[in-house]
Amino acid sequence: MKKNFTILIAMLFTIASNAFADDKLYFEDFEIEPGETKVVNILLDNPEAEYRDLQFDLYLPEGITVAQDEDDEFLVELGSRCTKKHSVGFSYTDGHYVCMLYSTAKNPLTGNSGDILSITLKAADDVAPEILTGYFRNVSLSKTDATGPTYNEFSFDVTVGSNTPDTEQVYIKDFKMEQGETKTVDILLYNPDTEYRDLQFDLYLPEGITIAQDEDNEFLVELGSRCTKKHSVGFSYTDGHYVCMLYSTAKNPLTGNSGDILSITLKADENATPGTQKGYFRNVSLSKTDATGPTYNEFSFGITIKGDANAIEAVKADAATSNKKVFRDGAVIIIRGGREYNVNGTPLK
Repeated sequence: MKKNFTILIAMLFTIASNAFADDKLYFEDFEIEPGETKVVNILLDNPEAEYRDLQFDLYLPEGITVAQDEDDEFLVELGSRCTKKHSVGFSYTDGHYVCMLYSTAKNPLTGNSGDILSITLKAADDVAPEILTGYFRNVSLSKTDATGPTYNEFSFDVTVGSNTPDTEQVYIKDFKMEQGETKTVDILLYNPDTEYRDLQFDLYLPEGITIAQDEDNEFLVELGSRCTKKHSVGFSYTDGHYVCMLYSTAKNPLTGNSGDILSITLKADENATPGTQKGYFRNVSLSKTDATGPTYNEFSFGITIKGDANAIEAVKADAATSNKKVFRDGAVIIIRGGREYNVNGTPLK
């Protein structure tokens, strides 16, 4: 069976509290398969301020690149918010892409949200099936008076996963959670060649992740779409892990050969450690209608926790201690110590 990998990129931001707290630069959500070339949009939300120019460094995960044409020009186009006087410069240096979007006539970007650029991304044929992270860094936004905030970093996740496993297994698709979030996810079974009636497994979750409980302290676990009306589930906690038994009281097998068998509601602790961690299904036993079947030692899955470690600190550029590059009338202007200079260091009046 051919692997059907997909990449899901979804943007998640922590917004700092200041005058520009609602500004954010991000990708639209999209999916891409290994070896595929796809056009996606970069969007800017700026509800409080009007901006004319911006610049940023783009760090893509290994295996994802910006495509080039036959002249080795990067495939980057202006978005719907740009005016006819906007231009874009795009280059690659020191392991990342550098983008400068500017107006030659001081025209601000239109509106307060939407796409500012479209770029064509290319996924490598052998991109690894795991959760990866990319970044917009050193994001500078400039108003028509050449002032504006600088954001240190906006992060985004690139999830490379398999929609269907290659072999028989119980699994959860890799997913993301915020600290303190409650989320319902599906437990799936892929059994392409054999019909099963019952199964049992031990579920080990990363520290800081638990299965939520209702007001009666019952675990929030529900039967999935592949279960029949005669199926029931038992779920308990012992010795640091959960124990699950899914069975039929009338020897009815599970329907189909792939899909969800259970849904569970997970809770991330407020102090759960940010980053990608592994969970495990262990001692997985599958039973046919004659009560025979295989046992598997372990299947793993990934959970990415988003939290303070991924927070974005938004800061205004300090002209007394740092340089800021802006575009004005098609030229690069350097602001340093409250004064403006050209690229050769000559002060401007």
